[in-house]
Amino acid sequence: MNIDKQYAAATRIEQSTEQALPNLYLEAISIPGILSSSASDGEDFRSSENPMAGSGGSVLPFQATQSATDKITVSDGTIDGVASSFSETTIVGDRSVYLDVTVNASGFVTAIGLQLTTSAPTDTATNAHILLADVTFSGGAITGITNYRSGSLGHAYGGGTEHIFWRV
Repeated sequence: MNIDKQYAAATRIEQSTEQALPNLYLEAISIPGILSSSASDGEDFRSSENPMAGSGGSVLPFQATQSATDKITVSDGTIDGVASSFSETTIVGDRSVYLDVTVNASGFVTAIGLQLTTSAPTDTATNAHILLADVTFSGGAITGITNYRSGSLGHAYGGGTEHIFWRV
């Protein structure tokens, strides 16, 4: 960072958050490799180094990827600090991939599994389901995967069969 940018950053210490954020954002997009598609110093931005940038990046928690002609792998993630561990799964037709979340009587997550189904599973007081992906299958092979989640989750029990999830 050059001396002008250092001075500008130091003078913003006294600004309110509302005053400082637009300037900080503009500075961030001007820094090589941060949020921009090209850098001012000639260095190229590579999405493979940033999983949030789109294709080519690392697989995020709870994303389904094709691992063989008829197999998928769902990347591990956490829900309220409880870690998942999934094995490669064989697909035999069009399927929806759900997280199968087990909670105890107090509403705390105790286990995370996968459920492959052709229709939405029913939630109960101790079991919740979250749609992760739809997998299309034709001619003995997976033809497409549509992911709906990308990240670890938080959970709150809402009573009855109501479970609330959010990305953390």
